[in-house]
Amino acid sequence: MIEDATLSFDERTFLLDAAGQFIEYVEETSPSADPDDVEMFLQHYGLPNDLIDFTSSFEVAAYFACKDWPQEVGTFAVLLADIAEQRGLHLYDGRALGLVRPTRQHGWAFRCRPGDPSNLKEADSRLNGVLYWFTFDKVVSPADNLTGLDNILDTTGDPWAAQMRNWLQYCQGVAWQNSVLVSKRIAAILRGLPMKAISPNPAPQRTRPAP
Repeated sequence: MIEDATLSFDERTFLLDAAGQFIEYVEETSPSADPDDVEMFLQHYGLPNDLIDFTSSFEVAAYFACKDWPQEVGTFAVLLADIAEQRGLHLYDGRALGLVRPTRQHGWAFRCRPGDPSNLKEADSRLNGVLYWFTFDKVVSPADNLTGLDNILDTTGDPWAAQMRNWLQYCQGVAWQNSVLVSKRIAAILRGLPMKAISPNPAPQRTRPAP
């Protein structure tokens, strides 16, 4: 995301500030966390990094491949993780810190470090027999065949998502960047951190004594 040419300077620097704050929070609350593991989670909370998402669940992959732009041809990749790691490619297990959203999504990520394949689509001998791309027509919506998977986006009870919301609320008034652009970016991040509505407890039913 941070390389997105459409981002203004203010949007880019605000996202970098948010990412830095998020990493500091995680390092304070989880001192044993590997910095690479922490950075991997940024994109699960609406922030930029240089990682490409994978999942070990075919259903989760199908959900994300189908959920948007139904008129377009779907694309997904299959990566043989064990062989990829043997060849020196950098993979991270998104379940390492036990967070709600990455765990629900069976998340993994691939890091584009210098010398690694940049986007997994360029010719590279390390990807031979390791990565396979597929395309498909989106003939049904996710709701038809992937019922119940909406919960993988839910951040209810996720402490890191709660921290991100609190920090964004604080930033609304103190960020040095253009306030309109900051508000736009905050709204976009919050849309990506949905919580299920919790129904209020129903009022107790009063019963009349029998006459």
